[in-house]
Amino acid sequence: MFNNLENPLDQLELVDTLQRLGLAYHFDAEINQTLLNVYNNNKVFSSFKEEKSESSFKVCLCDDIKAMIGLYKASHYGLEGESIMEEAWKFTTDHLKQLHDRDKKQATTLHRNLATQVKDALELPLHWRPLRLEAMWFINAYEGREDANHVLLELAKLDCNIVQASYQEELKELSWWWQKYGPGEKLSFARSRLVESFLWSMAIASEPQFGYSRIINTKVIALITVIDDIYDVYGTLEELELFTDAVDRWDVGAMEQLPDYMKIAYLTLYNFVNEMAYDILRKQGADVMMNLKNSAKAVNGSSSAMELCHRPFHLRWS
Repeated sequence: MFNNLENPLDQLELVDTLQRLGLAYHFDAEINQTLLNVYNNNKVFSSFKEEKSESSFKVCLCDDIKAMIGLYKASHYGLEGESIMEEAWKFTTDHLKQLHDRDKKQATTLHRNLATQVKDALELPLHWRPLRLEAMWFINAYEGREDANHVLLELAKLDCNIVQASYQEELKELSWWWQKYGPGEKLSFARSRLVESFLWSMAIASEPQFGYSRIINTKVIALITVIDDIYDVYGTLEELELFTDAVDRWDVGAMEQLPDYMKIAYLTLYNFVNEMAYDILRKQGADVMMNLKNSAKAVNGSSSAMELCHRPFHLRWS
């Protein structure tokens, strides 16, 4: 598929299409090689510049809107110090904004699909978007394009359904865990944010092979939310000091000094960290217990210090 495209802009457009359809992980090797070739070939970007000028891009580019959009997107992948990428970004941004503003005043200036592409490109760079949510939107938009590759379109729809089904299975597993072991079910004052936590995890690692990572990240975020509520809205100063000390000691015996609601939160955190360390040791052969304990202490220490320093002291009347 990539071998049939000789023009670097056509190759970048294909990469962009695969990413936005949510199919990029199926073509990792091809995409990496294409981007490497384009990145290493400064002549590609230099060819867009005026021959007698080192700082000006060709004015004729303004008439090729697809090329302008492709160059604009490619410019976001530049590294610090790559002046030609910065110049490309400035040049394309200025002209695409002019096109967009002109089209808003004169509805017939751009073809509908091109107008949508310009608006979408300027709205937010692709690498700042949750890729799986972007894919669901882009599949519908891509279907209306005259140059759509219908084989890729059908593959994207099938892939989207398969990935969505895997997400649902992960959420079922997480819901079962939260109802059986999650402290939020027992602590009425704490926020239950399991689905929101899963969305964060999905944005971090959206590809289907990272299901274990999504599950672990979701549990971490959900537990941090509960612990944050303990420090922020419910625990007294004395109780919070006891909880902080128990986490620092990292010993089941330390929970004896805690009130009942804190015992639930502490034991959930303790069991979760130990279970994760066991899974990693069994599957990967790596002992990360000390690292996980230190991470749990660091998160708890940050929450306790922030809340105890900045919130007003309050009493809870029983």
